[in-house]
Amino acid sequence: MRTWVIVVVVIVVLVAILLAVMAPRLKGKAREKKHTKAREHLREAQVRSARAEQERAAAEEQTARVRRERAEADERVAREEREAQDRLASSDKERQKAESLEQRARKMAPDLDHRDGREGTPDGRTPEGRPPEGRPPEGRPPDQGSGSTRI
Repeated sequence: MRTWVIVVVVIVVLVAILLAVMAPRLKGKAREKKHTKAREHLREAQVRSARAEQERAAAEEQTARVRRERAEADERVAREEREAQDRLASSDKERQKAESLEQRARKMAPDLDHRDGREGTPDGRTPEGRPPEGRPPEGRPPDQGSGSTRI
């Protein structure tokens, strides 16, 4: 029986030696797989990071462009509002000046037709009651000619 025990002990020792030799190799392969996987993750992280930076830069450019366009539009609106206010003020001054001149004209010549500057009554007739020259009497259409046509 002793031989049998010796054979078993020898086999166990050989298996232990074999495992001792193979274990680092198996660990090395596992470690290499982990390293390969880690490198892939790093590459993907770099690609994603670069893509994210590009997107961020594009978004910042777009934001800046929109802000600039908004500022330009606000500036244009403000300028146009100022111009409109200036035109309103100018038209008000012109209206006041026109009213002042009309009042002065009425004081100077109350019998003058103040709409077109001709003498006459406010309805446009002359002091004698006739329609002014070049105007047909009320209710009558302007002279249309003799009616004959030449071809």
